[in-house]
Order: sequence, then structure tokens, then C-alpha cells
Amino acid sequence: MRTKIKFYAIFLIVSSVCANAQLKVRTDGSVWQGYSGYSNLWLGTYPNGGINNGQWGIEVWNGALNIWKPWPSPNAGNYHLYIAENGNVGIGKVPSASAKLDVNGSIAIYGAVMLSSDERLKKDITPLTGKTINLYKLNAKSYKKHQPDDELSMPEQRDEHGNLRPGKISKSDKKMRKTQKETTEYGFLAQELKEIYPDLVSQDTLGYYLVDYIGLIPIMVESLKEQKAQIDALSALVNKSSSGPKKVGASNTTDITETDALTYPVLEQNIPNPFTANTQINYYLPTTTNAAAIYVYDMNGIQLKSYSVSEMGKGNITIQGSEFNAGMYLYTLIADGKVLDTKRMILTK
Repeated sequence: MRTKIKFYAIFLIVSSVCANAQLKVRTDGSVWQGYSGYSNLWLGTYPNGGINNGQWGIEVWNGALNIWKPWPSPNAGNYHLYIAENGNVGIGKVPSASAKLDVNGSIAIYGAVMLSSDERLKKDITPLTGKTINLYKLNAKSYKKHQPDDELSMPEQRDEHGNLRPGKISKSDKKMRKTQKETTEYGFLAQELKEIYPDLVSQDTLGYYLVDYIGLIPIMVESLKEQKAQIDALSALVNKSSSGPKKVGASNTTDITETDALTYPVLEQNIPNPFTANTQINYYLPTTTNAAAIYVYDMNGIQLKSYSVSEMGKGNITIQGSEFNAGMYLYTLIADGKVLDTKRMILTK
């Protein structure tokens, strides 16, 4: 008796759903609501121009779950939400194999974006050196960007009689999409950036290039720090030049050949100066110095080259004239993050 009651209850529920929601199973195995489709679950109804493919379509496509809007419903288009077989999610497109979330369009966020950056999750950590000079090679652009035409494709559809119809988008929807998909943006061309910072450029599954703009932030920070050092060096040079006349016989540098026990650093004038082939710069660093380097700048304050200084006490570096064009340059001694001294040198050819 109980079994009959259960069966009768189930029958009433199924009958109610089919009657009220118009849920049907076709002979080809497709399930649809509101209107029929092929290999889809069709939701809602939207008759227009003798065609009614519903308002939403859900299908399993190439092992993925694809939620799309069939024509002629408003905003018709493919891949409104696409969950790939590997779990990657695409909004407005098929997701890239390397992205867990791949969005074709703008993202509005009301809150902070937090990125994983814990030191315990990183290895091969090294200072960011030799990268900032390439920032001056970047050329920012203004451009209009649109989504790839591949993303506008529509699945083939079958009507309620089983006739195959090609996927299509109405003229009005195409016009609306064209105006919506093009926006003015400012940034870099991925192909150009790839030549300068290849680690910041990757490709999606369609072969289009992607740029890691956040990866540029650390490089810009280091560049700002270097520019501050340059400004400090130039300010020190200006202050020294405007400090007034020197007394006869007075010297503004210490001869480091006279002692090995100075408690302060010394940067000497390069010899010879002017020079053509090469020149030598002598320096002195107290043994308490942790890290130091000599930087070469042009007269606009742009860093051209750096020479690491690992030898404490008396030391020297040699600058090859072939590394630069003829002209006037500044060289600065920086130790433990402080600008110690700046001098000029002249290269002739």
C-alpha cells in the first residue's frame, strides 16, 4: 500500500512540473522547456519573427557546460557562461587553458583585489636589477579594443520539427554588439611589450596575447627609487657648485692614497679626464659598508650603466669609452642606499 502511495505522489509531482513548466523529453533525448532544441536544455520562451528558441540555452559542449542565449532572444550570443572540462571558467568566451577565470569584457569590483604574495610560496627570490632601463623603451598607446569575432559565433539550432538551422544573430543585435564591444583604452601593444619584457606576456587558447600589467608595478617602483637617487645626486652636485669660492689650496676631496683608515667614503675624479679609450675611477669605502655601486648617468639624469663595488677600502673601476657616445656624463657613488658623491667626466672621440 505504501509503495502505491509513493508512486502516486511521484506521478502527481512529475505531472505538475510538466503541466506548469512545460518540461518535455524529445525522442532525440533532448530536454526542453518553453521551446525545443537539439542537445540543449531550453529555458523560457521568446517568439519573434516566427522563430522561438527560448530565452536561455544550456548544453554540454566538448565536455564543457555552456550557458548561452539563443537567437532571437535579446542579447543573443554564445558563451555567456562557459565551464570547461578542466574547471576553468569563461565569461563571454571559452577560457584560456592557463586561466581559472577568463573574462571577455570589463570587471567592476566594489572592494580590494587581493593577490597571493606570501614569501613562503616563492622561491629563487633575487633583487630586481637591470630591468628598469627597459622602461624607457616602452611606448604607451591609445586604442579601441573589441572582442574577437570568434566569440560571436552561435551554435547550430533545431526547431521543434527537428530541422537544423544555422546559428545567427539579428541585425539589431549585431549593431548593438558592435557599439558595445569597442572601447577606448590606454596601454601597451602586447607584441611590442613581448620584445622588452617577455615574462609579462602570454597567449590564450585562441592565440591572442595577454599582458600582466600588475607585473610592471615592481619594475616601476625600482625605477622611481633610482630616479630619486639620481635627483639626490644632481641636487648634491648643484649644491656643491653653488657653495661659493674655495680657499686657495683647499681641496674638495680627500686623497685616498694617503690613508687606509678613513671613516667616511671618498669618490675621486676619473683619470684621465677628458678620455677617449678608457678612464679609471678611484674610490674608498669604509669596511662597515654593506653594499655599494657606481652609477653612470647622462646629463638628463637617465641611468646608463651601473658598476657593482664589492671591494671595501681602496678600490677602482675602469670605464670603457666604447660603451658610450662622446659627451659629458655624471657618475655617482651610492652605498647602503645613500648618495655619497657625484662627479662629471667627459668622453671625446
